[in-house]
Amino acid sequence: TLKQNGAEIGTYTILAGQTEGSWSWSDSGKTNTGTLTTCQDYTLECTVSPVVPTGSDSLGTSVSEQTYTAYPKIHVLVPTITWKDTTVDAGDLLTNYETNFVSISWADENKDGGTVSEADDWTVSYTYSPEPGVINAETEVNVTVTVNRVNITNYVTFVRQCDSTSGDAGDHLGSETECEFVIHLNNIELSITKTVNEKPEQSFIFTISGPNGFAMTIAMGASEFTLEGDKWTCTKTITGLKSGTYTVTEDTKWSWMYNADAETKTADKGDDGKLSVTFDNTRNGNNWLGGSDSVENVFATTDGASAAALRAANPAALPNPLPSTPKDDENGDEKNKDQNTEPDPSEPMETQEGGVSNV
Repeated sequence: TLKQNGAEIGTYTILAGQTEGSWSWSDSGKTNTGTLTTCQDYTLECTVSPVVPTGSDSLGTSVSEQTYTAYPKIHVLVPTITWKDTTVDAGDLLTNYETNFVSISWADENKDGGTVSEADDWTVSYTYSPEPGVINAETEVNVTVTVNRVNITNYVTFVRQCDSTSGDAGDHLGSETECEFVIHLNNIELSITKTVNEKPEQSFIFTISGPNGFAMTIAMGASEFTLEGDKWTCTKTITGLKSGTYTVTEDTKWSWMYNADAETKTADKGDDGKLSVTFDNTRNGNNWLGGSDSVENVFATTDGASAAALRAANPAALPNPLPSTPKDDENGDEKNKDQNTEPDPSEPMETQEGGVSNV
């Protein structure tokens, strides 16, 4: 008689003189079928009844009904599979994830490893999302596990060995992470160099764009340039970038006093694995009035006698005061408009009086 948790599942009966018998299943035994996902404990009772209830056998030993009890168990083995993060350069082609696999071990829920040798004959297969290919961004990989063509992923304990550069180093169970492993990108640095044919008089602005929507703006001040050979040069380096393709664009509207050899360039990768890009600028000769062309005017008050004396000594420096009589009508203003010597804002600055910087 086979029992589980005290309930009878079925009885196997062998009649006298027979070597085989038949099962008689209870209602619970008829439904206790299907895929097992946890270990099963049973009680098996074997009762042997003599053909003649009383008496002795041929050796004179009295015979009676005997019952023996055993406790069989079905071990359901589940795997613990360990994966690790790896780091590659952007653009690398991966044909498999073999370097990410660490180990697989089997045990039942009671950590009973005495019967795991059975698993040596099982066929374990892995499928990945995404599949291996060209890596151009940090990639999280999920794994599906099948054993003998049965999907057991939901019963697997995954362990992820995180990369030490990811900020999340160490071993993590699958419940603590949303993927089994990550393909990281190597960190690189990008150097931007600006050369000018004469000492700069203004700053320069650059915008950098790269993988995964990366965007950054940097500026080079005029005072940051140093003379190297016959060029004024400034270099700025950005570190900790993920490897990939980066483009650098100069804001030529900002640095309008200079002509750049190109507005946008793609950074080149050197033999040392570092990225670099160089912009060469030349002064274009435009001399617009700028904020550096200014003079502070300071005025002092004088009394009437002092003003008269100054006027007598230097009539051009202190002209006669304006008439104090009321203005003529608007027609009079229009008549005098042609005599106005103030610059006209609508005219190009070069044609206005004082429009060219002479400071």
